Amino acid sequence: MRILILTSHFGMGHYCAAEAIKEELLESNTDDIIEIVDIVKVLFPIMHKLVYRFFTLFICRFSCVYNFINSFAMKHEKTCLKRRNLNKINSLIEKYNPDLIISTWSACSRFISTYKQEYEDDIQLYTYITDITVHDGWIANGTNMYFVAARSTMELLLSKGVDAEKIIINGIPVRKYFKKEMKVQSIDNKKKILIMGGGLGLIRNLDNILDQLYESRGVHITIITGKNKKLLKKIKKDYPKIDVVGYTDQVYKYMERSDLLITKPGGISTFEAIYTTTPLYIIKPFLSQEVGNAEFIEKMLIGKIAWEDNSNISEDIISLISNERLLEEMKYNMQLLKNEVSESKLKKVYERNMKKDVDNCNNIIFNSIWNNSYIIL
Repeated sequence: MRILILTSHFGMGHYCAAEAIKEELLESNTDDIIEIVDIVKVLFPIMHKLVYRFFTLFICRFSCVYNFINSFAMKHEKTCLKRRNLNKINSLIEKYNPDLIISTWSACSRFISTYKQEYEDDIQLYTYITDITVHDGWIANGTNMYFVAARSTMELLLSKGVDAEKIIINGIPVRKYFKKEMKVQSIDNKKKILIMGGGLGLIRNLDNILDQLYESRGVHITIITGKNKKLLKKIKKDYPKIDVVGYTDQVYKYMERSDLLITKPGGISTFEAIYTTTPLYIIKPFLSQEVGNAEFIEKMLIGKIAWEDNSNISEDIISLISNERLLEEMKYNMQLLKNEVSESKLKKVYERNMKKDVDNCNNIIFNSIWNNSYIIL
């Protein structure tokens, strides 16, 4: 089976989800040919690095403008691909000749839907929604199945007119290491706090928070700075007692040994925390989709949200991590969410849909023969 996964690098969540899907599919069948392709590189082969650089700058410095533009675009967008870009997508599909296309970025779903309509192609398109909240851009007429994070995500899609039979609660895909039951017990009495998500400056007032947490007794802090080498050097210099880690592909190990995760509420990071049962602390989310994710975290009581910047955040964090009863309740709620998420059914869904298409085709042929049987008679 040939599977093409289309994604982007607008934030790491979309691409990480694509990698997790590929990993899971190959575990079930190593004969599958699976390719992950960045659609932005396909459409803008020369300028894609500039596009991503501009995006990073924009969300870091002008998040309010980003939210407005994003909201306006979702309400007024008509997916109108120029013929040149449609030709690029057609060439891409001809190159890989997939049996199935999977999308982990909303624009990919819209682009492929337009392609299917223009080229009259009935290829199966499955969309994995990588946030818990859903904007209209995720909904595309050519999508055959939606794989969603939680029941609340499904209810949002239903309210927007998507058929229930097209929706499967599958969680947000994460790498298999996050799904192992390997919570590490601390060998000392210190509470372990893990901070990540600040690599692009997306955790505001980090210095102020660290200044106060740094002097707290009974707390051990680890910070993952990702590819932000400048931040890594600064923290090593200013806070020598803090463990600082740069880019790593073993985030799951740090989560497993942590009592609390301070991060931005991306869909991927939220479900990584859920699978490792690591309670969350979110500091003033400001991107629109992350606000929705934070509301889910608060509603399901799997973490705490600091909705406003204030000088009490560090005290609030210490209060939470010292409240063993509340932390255990959050872990229990995370376990309930894990139980709600079904195991990946992608292959079974594909086989069922293909069988349905074959049955429909056979019915059409049979009806056509039956209706014209008078000619034979």
